[in-house]
Amino acid sequence: MFESLKKENQDLLKQLNKTGDVQKFPKSVYDRLSLEQDELEARLVEANKKLTKLREIFKKESLKFNQIIYKLLGFKIEFQSQTRIKIISKFLKNEEYLVFDIVDNGNKNNFKLKINFQDCKILPSNESQIHQLAKKWLNEDQEIIPCFLSALNLEWVN
Repeated sequence: MFESLKKENQDLLKQLNKTGDVQKFPKSVYDRLSLEQDELEARLVEANKKLTKLREIFKKESLKFNQIIYKLLGFKIEFQSQTRIKIISKFLKNEEYLVFDIVDNGNKNNFKLKINFQDCKILPSNESQIHQLAKKWLNEDQEIIPCFLSALNLEWVN
C-alpha cells in the first residue's frame, strides 16, 4: 500500500510539472483506490464470516442453556419480547403456560418479574392452584419466584 501511494504521488507531481493541470488523474491513483477497495472488501468478508460464526455459536449455546434449564428446573423459557417471557412446565400436557412481565426498576441490573395472569394460558382446573401459590410466594412482602415455580411443578407432577 505504501509503495502504491509513493508511485501515485510521483505520477501526480509529474503531471503537475508537465501540464500544470491536475484535472485528469494518473492510472496509479485508480490502481491504488482499486487496491484499497479490494482490501476493504476482503476485510468485510472476514468480518461477516466472524459474525456468522458468532451467531451460530450463540444460537447453539442458548439452545443448550435452555435445555439445561428445562432438565434442571422443569420449565422451558421463551422470550416473547424484551419485556415478556413465557414459561412452560414440563408437567403440563395441555399447552398451558405462564407469562411474566419484566418490570424495570430504573436500575439496569435490578428488575422484577411480575406474573401476567391475563396473558397466561391455564386450564380452569389449574387456575385456583396457581392463584393460591402466587398469593403465597409472589406478594409485596416477598417475591420468591423459584419457590413459586417449584411449588407449581410439585402440584403438577402427579
